[in-house]
Amino acid sequence: MKSIIQEAIAKHQENQTLVDDRPKPTNPSYVSADDAELAKLADTLRVNIRIVGCGGGGSNTINRCT
Repeated sequence: MKSIIQEAIAKHQENQTLVDDRPKPTNPSYVSADDAELAKLADTLRVNIRIVGCGGGGSNTINRCT
């Protein structure tokens, strides 16, 4: 049990490093005010979006993902 907890903590710390090291936009002139506000909000909330699945591999599935 202790090893599972230690592994989870190590993965969390690794993910924090990856999140903190992500590149920031170098040319913010193309970012709208809404996009900037959403990006600021996402940075404070530490949003993590994952697509788990939405069906098969057909075109309807692809349309639902976009």
